[in-house]
Amino acid sequence: MELLTKIVKIIIDSGYIIMLPIMITIIGVIFRMKFGHALKAGLMIGIGLQGINLIAGYMIESLTPAIEFYQKMNSGTGFPLLDVGYEVEFLLDWSVPFAALVVVVAIVLNVLLIRFNITKVMNVDVWNFANFITVGVIAYYISNSFLIGLLVCAIMSVVTLFYAQWMAPKWQEFTGIQGVTCSTYSMSLVYLCGIIVNKVFDMIPRLNKLDLNIEHLREKVGILVDPAVLGFIVGAFLGILTKQSIQDILILGAKLSAALVLLPKIAGLLMEGLNPLGAGIRKYMQNKTGGEKELIIGMDVATGIGEPCGVTVAVLIIPVIILLSFVVPGIKSFPAMLLGGTIYWSVMASMVSNGNVLRALVTNALFLVIAMIACAYFAPQIGIILQSAGVVDTAAGHTCIGLADRLGSIIMLIIGKFMGFGA
Repeated sequence: MELLTKIVKIIIDSGYIIMLPIMITIIGVIFRMKFGHALKAGLMIGIGLQGINLIAGYMIESLTPAIEFYQKMNSGTGFPLLDVGYEVEFLLDWSVPFAALVVVVAIVLNVLLIRFNITKVMNVDVWNFANFITVGVIAYYISNSFLIGLLVCAIMSVVTLFYAQWMAPKWQEFTGIQGVTCSTYSMSLVYLCGIIVNKVFDMIPRLNKLDLNIEHLREKVGILVDPAVLGFIVGAFLGILTKQSIQDILILGAKLSAALVLLPKIAGLLMEGLNPLGAGIRKYMQNKTGGEKELIIGMDVATGIGEPCGVTVAVLIIPVIILLSFVVPGIKSFPAMLLGGTIYWSVMASMVSNGNVLRALVTNALFLVIAMIACAYFAPQIGIILQSAGVVDTAAGHTCIGLADRLGSIIMLIIGKFMGFGA
């Protein structure tokens, strides 16, 4: 088990740039793609996702002056909890003895479910297995049981497949990529928030007919919704709001503008890999089954990055997050690390809102409020889990947003509350 853990952890630690090309190449060869074509598809997908991660990091770096301003202004007063980010969640996932076994079990279950026609989704997004492993980790520390932790992980891996299959038609329509779906389970709470927001909007006269897609907005406000211009305006606005120098205001605007312009272009690299992969799999399945059986590849939510509404909402939500962290009761941590995730949540918010900027913005805001309040509410339980795992010093009041931003984790933490865990 220890050797398996080391091997799997080395592969996953290598990140998209190594892991995905290997997996995609293997899948391509299995479905009779030429080795060279399969390898190129894998490399382009890995490079595209790595590029998106780099742009996300660049976006956070560009916002550093504004973030530091608010953190200093509220040091020791308004935000007693520290958002330690998703890196801590990754360390937590590997603190349990069954982590590597989960990867094997999830893949085997996936293959069996496809073999017996129970699901059409093949989840190759191994990196994001952490999304459902976290739920099992919480169950493990609540129950102190290896078997319960592993069982919850296995159940969540299957839930992820059905979630991805349920979403597949809408995801394919949204991205324009056939044979692919989003299997990033951490987007489940965003999706639920979108369903709620859209139901509410549909019941409100006039608002239910308000069509704020990017094409419509361009007709009304022109160049102001262009990513380059919008990014610069929002960045400069944050610079002015946080009392930066003229030079820093212009730099902040320019950097945020650059991030938004580069995102769709980097996302184009993904398409260079995904399109031939999807075509190869469809051709194989048609030849084998006469088109009667379909196989859908589960991929990271980043495959939808670059869509105009999502890009627009990703930048508009930044000042909204900061504002909400100050005015909503029950929020106890400044969302420094959450800011970097806006480009991913905005994709899902845009998809469920059919590209309506206002609905997507409200969806994103509702999700963020729930995540931040849940993080504060479950801070005692999260603190015990992190302390038990030995991944962070919780004595100073640290917390981890990543444990409370998805449905499975919140449900498991609620179960822990009822069982008296952390009470």
